[in-house]
Amino acid sequence: MARPTAGRLPWWEEDVTVINFHRTIAAALEEVQSMDNSALRALQARAFVSTVMVSTEVDNIPVSIITPEEICRHLTRIYEEILQQCPSNRPLRAPQLHIFETYNHEWSLHCIGPPPVVLSRLSQYLKALMFLCIYHRDDPLDMGLLKRTHYILMRGFRAHNRHIQPGCFRDCSFNDCGVFLIHEIAMRTSIDDMLSRLRGINSDEDLDDVDRSFFKFPDRLASLLHDMTHIQPFVVGNSWMCRLIMAHFLVSRDKFQFPIPIAPIKDRLCEQFVHTLFGADNKDLQDHEDVGFGRERTILSAFLLECVYDSLEELINA
Repeated sequence: MARPTAGRLPWWEEDVTVINFHRTIAAALEEVQSMDNSALRALQARAFVSTVMVSTEVDNIPVSIITPEEICRHLTRIYEEILQQCPSNRPLRAPQLHIFETYNHEWSLHCIGPPPVVLSRLSQYLKALMFLCIYHRDDPLDMGLLKRTHYILMRGFRAHNRHIQPGCFRDCSFNDCGVFLIHEIAMRTSIDDMLSRLRGINSDEDLDDVDRSFFKFPDRLASLLHDMTHIQPFVVGNSWMCRLIMAHFLVSRDKFQFPIPIAPIKDRLCEQFVHTLFGADNKDLQDHEDVGFGRERTILSAFLLECVYDSLEELINA
């Protein structure tokens, strides 16, 4: 499949508006009509499942919750385009169609800033998602691909923060809050070790029992990937990169035909979700026992367990 372009540059390297971004993809749909059914269905599902972006930055600015209507009017247009252009004999498989119907109008975007800034960030995230999980789906994840993905993800943020270096590892041992991080030399060794282990799991070659258990138990795999938030290889964007890496791993193993499996946060939990993020960021231990190191994780874990319980209860009562 030829990569769609915007002008002279590949679309993910071009500064385009959200609407133009979607129009570019819509125009590229003509190029995929020759794809076989399975490839087309996979492209549909991977490209248009909803995405959740979360910012835990506080800076005394309230979190703005963008309504589903504000997001969907920009992001569902492209799905309507592909449904119109795809022949009727190429339907989505039932599980994928259910995913789209479930998430289509349940966009929950928590981010600091006015809607134009939020939409700009979402556009960059979608570009990075498609770059890594569609165009480089079958490529091994190495340092170079990691940096290029971060460059696409964060290039639009440079205008708002001159300290951001898209596509570059940090060269300091403190973040912007003055918190000590892993030394940059040890950081590079740690991230290389993480990627090597991930490639080993992905190839299933010469794995010991411990490594195999990472794939058998997804929570262990997630813990490996989320080491990136502890290693902090980039100045900003490490959490988003974690989700992108997880998406790349899943689609490369054909475990999912869509990039980011997420559970919808229901309206009744939305307010608690925002409060939980602020509580973890501010180390607010009200209603939680101080367990020392990792106490912020206790707050988040309590919320995640409630979400899991809520989902299981719904399945049981269905």
